[in-house]
Amino acid sequence: MGSYSEEAITKGFETQVKDGTVEFRYVDFQDEKNAKLVKAYKITGPTLIVVKVAGSKVKEYKNLKEIWTKVREKPEFVQYVHENVEAYLPKEG
Repeated sequence: MGSYSEEAITKGFETQVKDGTVEFRYVDFQDEKNAKLVKAYKITGPTLIVVKVAGSKVKEYKNLKEIWTKVREKPEFVQYVHENVEAYLPKEG
């Protein structure tokens, strides 16, 4: 799932990753230094979370729980990730 998630972001949002609009980060939920994140996002295991940040504050987030049901179908997995990331991007216009 980690490699599918990273690929979905880095290839699907290449321009946004380069300009800093979108970031992909691995966070070890078992590492004590990440305890605040684990608690804040209610993480209990491997998880993919999309976070909308404005300024330096989290405005909203979503745990993409359906990755577990889509992991065997890479195209569906990637589409699910894309749709959820796109929903958090600033609207153009």
